[in-house]
Amino acid sequence: MTAAEPTAGGLKGALRYAVFDLLAAIDLWVLAGVLAAALIAAFIPTNYLATLTWTHGIYGMLLVLAISIPLYVCTTGSVPIAASLIAVGIPTGTALVFLMAGPATNIATLVAVYRVLGTRVLAIYLGTVILMSILLGLGFDALLQGVHVAPTSKHSEYGGRSPSYLAIGSALLLSGLLTYLLGLRLKAMLQTWRNLEPEPDLMLKVEGMSCAHCVASVRKSLEDVAAVSAATPELASGLVRVCGDHLDVTDLIRAVEKAGFRASEYGTAEIRLTRKLG
Repeated sequence: MTAAEPTAGGLKGALRYAVFDLLAAIDLWVLAGVLAAALIAAFIPTNYLATLTWTHGIYGMLLVLAISIPLYVCTTGSVPIAASLIAVGIPTGTALVFLMAGPATNIATLVAVYRVLGTRVLAIYLGTVILMSILLGLGFDALLQGVHVAPTSKHSEYGGRSPSYLAIGSALLLSGLLTYLLGLRLKAMLQTWRNLEPEPDLMLKVEGMSCAHCVASVRKSLEDVAAVSAATPELASGLVRVCGDHLDVTDLIRAVEKAGFRASEYGTAEIRLTRKLG
């Protein structure tokens, strides 16, 4: 083995992790954020919300909190939405509140905190998110007072100049990767539909998965087990289809628990019942 081989292997591993672990965990949220930002830019004129007094100060922040707290907004997907809100006239401090409160809270998280830790901890958690996001938003507005933040739009983004080759190349690369990942998802869905009848080697019921990153963590922890050839978690149901030779349920459950989740075997009778109900 030469000295260059570990570097090449390390670079290949880093690229695979960047695409199949990191980007694959957020690609759908990135697309959702870009789509939401495009709809905002298409239907709300530039700086329109700047003319409405109730969108400024504490009132605008409270409105953003009321919208963002119950909804799950991925951290990455919220960035283009916040940029579009600023473009249509939302103050930067209010956009910061959206960026902080949106990813930090959602109905599922609030219910989980309430059930596990109780009302007092839920009130402290929610109150801390609300108070700190408003304080930081107000502080951000005060810091930028008198500073003009130019809105980003299709006419002003490059100041009248053509976008650089770096910007075009980056956009094409990201679009290609997102398209590739969507193709892999569709291929996996088609294979699942074609293989509905055969029984899976083993099914697990995993508790605690709440986002795409959790799904990726569960899949990676199971596929690191030598006997596992493939693991396919479903976020909505919490079920994980595990394929491989000589699978040991104890080893699989232990691997899932090391990733921070709870798991149990999902029996054959339960699988058949789930298919009938589905």
